Amino acid sequence: MNSIEMLFRQALILALGWALLHFLWQGVLIAMLLGGVNLLLRRAGAGVRYAAACAAMLAMLAAGVGTFLWLVIHAGAFGSTPVEALVPVLPATRAGSAIVARTISSQSAFRMEQWLDNHLVWLVCVWAAGVVMLSLRTAGGWIFAQTLKGRGSRPAEPAWQQVLERLASRLGVARRIALCESMVARVPAVIGWLRPVILLPVSALAGLTPQMMEAILAHELAHIRRHDYLLNMLQTAVETLLFYHPAVWWVGKKIRQERENCCDDLAVAACGDALVYARALTELEQLRGVPYDLAMAATGGSLLARIRRLVGVHQPIGGTPSTWLAGIVALLTLSALWAARPLSINYHARAASSHAGAGLAVAAAQISSSESEATEAEGQAADTQAPDAQPAPQPSPRAQSSDTAPKDFIGGLAAAGYQNLSVDQLITFKIHGVTPEFVREMEAVGLRHPTPDELVTMRIHDVNPEFVNKLKAGGFSGLSIDQLVSFKIHGVDPARLAEMQKLWGKLSPDQVLTLQIHDVTPEYASQMKGLGMGEPKFDELVSMKIHDVTPEFARNLKAIGLNLNLDQLVAFKIHGVEPARVAEIQKLGFGQLDADKILSLQIHGVTPEFLRGFKDLGFNKLTLDEALAASIHGVTPEFVKSVRKHGFNNLSMEQIIKLKQFDILPDNSN
Repeated sequence: MNSIEMLFRQALILALGWALLHFLWQGVLIAMLLGGVNLLLRRAGAGVRYAAACAAMLAMLAAGVGTFLWLVIHAGAFGSTPVEALVPVLPATRAGSAIVARTISSQSAFRMEQWLDNHLVWLVCVWAAGVVMLSLRTAGGWIFAQTLKGRGSRPAEPAWQQVLERLASRLGVARRIALCESMVARVPAVIGWLRPVILLPVSALAGLTPQMMEAILAHELAHIRRHDYLLNMLQTAVETLLFYHPAVWWVGKKIRQERENCCDDLAVAACGDALVYARALTELEQLRGVPYDLAMAATGGSLLARIRRLVGVHQPIGGTPSTWLAGIVALLTLSALWAARPLSINYHARAASSHAGAGLAVAAAQISSSESEATEAEGQAADTQAPDAQPAPQPSPRAQSSDTAPKDFIGGLAAAGYQNLSVDQLITFKIHGVTPEFVREMEAVGLRHPTPDELVTMRIHDVNPEFVNKLKAGGFSGLSIDQLVSFKIHGVDPARLAEMQKLWGKLSPDQVLTLQIHDVTPEYASQMKGLGMGEPKFDELVSMKIHDVTPEFARNLKAIGLNLNLDQLVAFKIHGVEPARVAEIQKLGFGQLDADKILSLQIHGVTPEFLRGFKDLGFNKLTLDEALAASIHGVTPEFVKSVRKHGFNNLSMEQIIKLKQFDILPDNSN
């Protein structure tokens, strides 16, 4: 062994390796605790859930570091133990022999620990290489983020600086913050902690309304107020050290999600309009590029989930994990069970135990040999003393058969290829009616040797040979067990598959499930086709059904003179366009409206009441474009009344909008 290998075998390397192994089960445990806490806090505020996720991340770091320090402290606490002190005096009896046998059987576990001890150096080397690679990646991201501040950026216009100062005052941010326009950045972002800089992309300044930009600036100021840039760097450091554990990345994802939710809440409180902020996020999504890991961007996290949360839409429950994630969790669970065993912490003591185990094995071999010789001697003595002794009576063949033959249920399962089932599996089979006959029937329809869990799942959901054969008759042969169960869970009717395929051609299993989940029936397809909007395609029908586009909704729009295509119908439904409200706007003298104009009015909140308010103030020739501009810039009939109280009675709508845009007059409308 050379000097380098001697160095790697030191206690610090061994302690680090075992700490990394122990963190496999520690990380799973902490992640499970956070999952339970999240269930209890699902109705709590984002700040509480953020604190819980941060606590879980700190607990993971503390578990890893604490285990390492504990192992280092106790590495040489006991010293070597002589073999004689570990080998008990074993009586030459069968009971003593059984104890020795159990002791010897534990040697396989010791050999595994010894093998791990011999290879821990490679584990530590792989871990260290991963830490170095991720550190280089993080450093590169930091350097790139810093270059954004100087490359292609210039100070923002004074008007935006004033807006920033006003928002900072509302949010209680007393630090001086630089605001720059950037030609390189794709989305608004905060860079730096001691001297933070907010970068505003030129594309965002051109594409967003002033109210939207104020909301985005409020979000970035919320990051600065909460010191998120620094906390994100610390989180990245922990993720780098514990990169090999998926639970760490899951907790990190939760932290980032709740961090964005906290900033969203502060931004809405500052700008006062959740819908404006949600629209701003939607517009920014079209500008999103590659995210900067160490820059706090407004589009971080799951944007769709954030928008749903802002507008008060119920969050859907996440689906089942993907196969690869389930495999990782299963592997980590097995590792956790193994690592949770009582392991010797002292490496010298384990070496002494190795010698003790060898001594016990020798003693056991000697005792076994003595017992064998004694048994042989007793047999010879018995033959000498009783030569005429009759042999012991043998049990009758019938009795032997009844004692050794398996029961029909167990024997049938064994004959079907399911040997060595545990007691729990046999009981589960019996409860759910998994019989040898059921196994043979399912194999006869093409399901070759399902696993015990698959058999139970099919029985629970009533996946039977008749169901499989009907699907085959409908052209769906070769389905996996998971697909069969999904079909049954979602109520796929094999008799209707032929009718569906007449409308949409050959369907894949995923398409069948999509139609079934969203209740897209042949009747619905026929009704939509009868509206005269063309032949609906598969994706169009699913989209219309998801957004609750009904035939009645389409007919009501036709009744007011709107001949829309299918995409426009979906857009109207998404944005909440009501045919009756459109008819009211037309009756106010604005004539026939096209689809794009109606959507613009709906998105920006131009309602019949809004238009009537301006007409009552004398704006009888107000155009819809002027009304849109007024709504976008926050000009309301109440604001016009406030302007006129200051003596400005003959202003045009364009002039009033400029007064509002440049904040010349106070808004007393609230």
